[in-house]
Amino acid sequence: MGSRQPLAELLSSLVRRVPVKRHQRRGDAGRLHDTSAPAVGVDRRDLDQVRTAGNGLFKSTNSCVHGAAVEGSRCRGTKKFYASSFGDQAKARTKAPSTRVLRADRLSEEIKKYFVCPAIHKKCTSHPQVFHSLTPMDGERTLDPSMKAFRLAGVLAFCLSIGWSAASPALQAAGVDEGKPIHEAPLFRVFLKDGTSLVSYGELARVGDRVVFSMPTAVSDDNPQLHLVNISSDRVDWERTVNYAESARATRYLETRAESDYTILANEIAQALNDVATTTDPRRRLAIVERERKRLADWPPTHYNYKQSDVRQMLDMLDEVITDLRAANGVQHFDLNLVATVDAAPPHIEPLMPAPNQQETIEQTLAAAAIADSPAEKTSLLAVAVAAIDRDAAFLPVIWAAETKEAATASIARELEIDRVYRRLETQTIRLATDRARQADVRGVQRVIDQVKLNDQALGGYRPDTVNGILASVQEQLDAARRLRLERDRWALRLPELRAYRDSMGESLQKLTRLKPALEDIKAMTGSGPDEIGLILKAAADIQKAASALHPPEELRDLHGLVMSATQLAQNAAKLRREAALTGSMARAWDASSAAAGAIMLSDKVRTEMQTAFRAPQLPR
Repeated sequence: MGSRQPLAELLSSLVRRVPVKRHQRRGDAGRLHDTSAPAVGVDRRDLDQVRTAGNGLFKSTNSCVHGAAVEGSRCRGTKKFYASSFGDQAKARTKAPSTRVLRADRLSEEIKKYFVCPAIHKKCTSHPQVFHSLTPMDGERTLDPSMKAFRLAGVLAFCLSIGWSAASPALQAAGVDEGKPIHEAPLFRVFLKDGTSLVSYGELARVGDRVVFSMPTAVSDDNPQLHLVNISSDRVDWERTVNYAESARATRYLETRAESDYTILANEIAQALNDVATTTDPRRRLAIVERERKRLADWPPTHYNYKQSDVRQMLDMLDEVITDLRAANGVQHFDLNLVATVDAAPPHIEPLMPAPNQQETIEQTLAAAAIADSPAEKTSLLAVAVAAIDRDAAFLPVIWAAETKEAATASIARELEIDRVYRRLETQTIRLATDRARQADVRGVQRVIDQVKLNDQALGGYRPDTVNGILASVQEQLDAARRLRLERDRWALRLPELRAYRDSMGESLQKLTRLKPALEDIKAMTGSGPDEIGLILKAAADIQKAASALHPPEELRDLHGLVMSATQLAQNAAKLRREAALTGSMARAWDASSAAAGAIMLSDKVRTEMQTAFRAPQLPR
C-alpha cells in the first residue's frame, strides 16, 4: 500500500482494491513510496517490517527492506529496488536492472533485527499486515503528509458519498415497509394474558393498577374514531406489551427520522474532518478526530442501530486517521486492539402486526367491552360496536355481521336491565338503613348489610362497583347509628342531673317568662309606669341571685349563660327607660328599646334550649 495510493484503495480496504499504478508489467516502479509501504528513515539494523501471520503471531521478514545500505549508515534519498534478482520473486525477469542493487545474502548477513516503536498502519485479524518502525530520520515521520492528506480525504469523501439505499438491520427486523403510508400516531398493542391483544392509538398510560389508552373503533388513517378504554393492569401481559412498544417506537423512528438524523450526523462528521484539514495545530486536529470518533461510536445504540455497518466503516477509517495524527504528534506508543467487529445482537423484538381491518376492529371493541369493569363503559363499547357494524356492513361478512349485531344488542338490553335492578336495590337499601340509623337501631342496620350481600349473589354479582357503593353508604349509616346510640346512652345517664337543675331554676325561669309583656312595652315605647319598671328590676335581681347560687351541669352551661344574659338585658332596659322618662331623652328611650328586644330574644332561646336538653339526641337531617 503506497502513500500515494489511489483513493479507491483507501475506501475499499482489502476488498476488490485496484492494483497500484505502475506496480505491474515492465519498467521501473518509480518512487519507492508509490510501490510499497511508506518510506521510513531507519537504522539498517532495526526491524524495518514485521508482518502478522494469519495464525495471530508475529514474524519478521526481509521483503521490501527500504533504503538498505552498508552497516552503520543511514537511509538517505530514494532507492529503486524490490529484492535480489537472484531470489525467487514475482515477475523476476520484468524487473529493471536498476532495482537489483543489493544481494540478498549481503542483506541477510548485515541486517540485525530490532523492534522499535511499531505502529499499526492497517488492522486486520485474518490477513497479514505490515507494521513499520517510527524511528525518526532527518525530521521525517513514518507517514508523509501526502498519505495523511489522502487518508483524511478518503474519510471525508466516504461521509459525503455514502449510499442511502441499503436497509438498516433494525429496519428489516422490525418489518418496516418503506412504501406504506406513515400514520400520524403509531399503533401500539396491549397484549392480554389470554393471548389476545387490543390496539392502542399512541402510547398507553399506567395509573396505579389501571391501564388507560385510546382504542380506534373505525378503520381510518386520516380521522380515526377513538374510544377511551380503562382496564385493570392485572389483565395485561406486560413483557409482550413492552417489547411490542419498543418495536413500534423503533419502527416509527426508522420510518420518520432515522434517515434525516443520519444525514445530519454524516454532514457534521464531514464538517469536522474538513475543519481538521484546515487546522494547523496537530494536537487540535487529533482532538477533533478523537471527539468525532467517540460521537460516531455512541450514535447507533441510541438510534436503534440504524446504519451501524456504515458507521463501523467510518470508525475503521477514523481509527486510521487517528493513528496517523498520533504519529504526527510524536506519540511513541501505540494501542493494539484486536477486535472482532460484528453487528450488535438485536434485542427481543415483538413482530409488528398489521393495522386491524373493519371486522378485526369490531372484534377488538367487543373484547374490550367484555373486560371493562365499568358498566357504563361496557354499554358504551357495545353500542359503538353495533354502530360500526351498521356503518361498515359493506366490508363485513353478512352472516357474521348479523349474528354479532344480534348478540351485541342482546348484551346491551341485558346490561340495561341489570342496571335497573341494581338501582332499585340501591334506593331501597339506603332508605331502610337511614330509617334504622335514626332510631339508633344498630342491629337493624347490620342486618341491612347482610341483606345487600345476599341480594347481590341472587342477581349474579354483575355490579361489584355498585354493590361496593351501596355497602359503603350503609356502613356510614351504621357508624351514625352507633354514635347516636352512644349519645343516647350518655343522655339517659345524665338525665337525673339535668332534671335537678331544671327543678332548681324552674321558678326563676317562670319569672323571666312573666317579664315579657313589660319588656314588650319598653321595646315598643308604648309607655312604662313606675310599677312596671319596678317589677322588672325586682324580678331580674331575684333571677340573678338564684342563678348565681347554682352550678349547672356541663350540658347546660350554655343555657345557664343565656339566662344570666337575658336577665341583665331586662334590667338594663328598665333602667334606661326610667332615665329616658326623667330626662325626656328619646335617645335613651331607643337604647332601652334595644335592650328590651335583646332580653326578649334571649328569653325565647332559653325556653327552646331547655326543651331540647330534655329531648333524646337525634341524627341531623
